[in-house]
Amino acid sequence: MSTAPVTATPLLVGVAQAARMLGVSRSQLYLMFGRGELDSVHVGKRHLVRFADLQTIAEAGSTKPEPELPFALAKALTDWLAAPGT
Repeated sequence: MSTAPVTATPLLVGVAQAARMLGVSRSQLYLMFGRGELDSVHVGKRHLVRFADLQTIAEAGSTKPEPELPFALAKALTDWLAAPGT
């Protein structure tokens, strides 16, 4: 019986590899961590990134959707913009 090589997708990747996978610099990746656009896992002193999170960002085409304005604020802004003289 022969054993075929197993090619498994990693659960976590290092910062340098994550940056290469997204096509951004390591500095940009750390900015994404700081803005909350991407989470990292700390193992000792290492920052690791979930492979699934990288796939989600790549498939979405952006890092994080713009937050929606609360309905009351959006209505007030719309009313203000529609008011004469503005």
